[in-house]
Amino acid sequence: NVEMSDEAVELSSLLATSFDRDAEDFTENINSSQRIIVAAEGFDSRMVEVISWLVNNGADICGLRYRTFMVGGQEIYFAEQVVPQTDPSVDSAERKSPSPVEAEEPWRVRQMQYYTDRLIPSVANQLEELLKLIRSHTFSIDWSHKYYFLVRGARRNLRIRTYQRNRIDIGFFNASVEAVNEFINAYSLNEFEANSIGGYEKSPFVGTTSDVEFDDRWRAALCDWLSGATPGTTTPELPPKGRSL
Repeated sequence: NVEMSDEAVELSSLLATSFDRDAEDFTENINSSQRIIVAAEGFDSRMVEVISWLVNNGADICGLRYRTFMVGGQEIYFAEQVVPQTDPSVDSAERKSPSPVEAEEPWRVRQMQYYTDRLIPSVANQLEELLKLIRSHTFSIDWSHKYYFLVRGARRNLRIRTYQRNRIDIGFFNASVEAVNEFINAYSLNEFEANSIGGYEKSPFVGTTSDVEFDDRWRAALCDWLSGATPGTTTPELPPKGRSL
């Protein structure tokens, strides 16, 4: 219950005033853990595009289509996720024939193969190894852009960029460069440094090449990031002896 003003104001400052707190208490938390669920009886193409755009830009949002049934005089609701698709391999009436967008954007159709083909073999192997490390903490993957794809976790997201043939960039959403450097140093990954690239000031990147070894430190760090866990609180599960990660 706040007094409205014609002047522009930062959301963190507004919240600090409303709850009698310091603005810094909110700056790092805004848009870091909220989740939006859109439930409707039907989704038109415009709604799907809007939700997809929000997903691709780091929002934790999904669209659920629900139906109602009467069973024994009781109203029963049945819901299924429409966007983002949980299993792109499942055929549906909407996907029996590729749309013009899919025809013009091969990364949406070829998915993982599109990105690995753009990398030199050694780095392509590193990309596959990286996805294996975080598979158990990955909610879904959105093959959304020519140069990157979005990995959605339970609480946070990663943006994996492959715009160079010899490098993978791991991008951290809604974090400062300083915060990411502090985060990766908590896992003794001191040889890596986060940087902002282009217009992604809110998604600093850590660059990796074929020389990088994705060991258990990386597994713990990235899984903790996707789950929103406090750094260092998750003990990574080791693979059985004789088997690779």
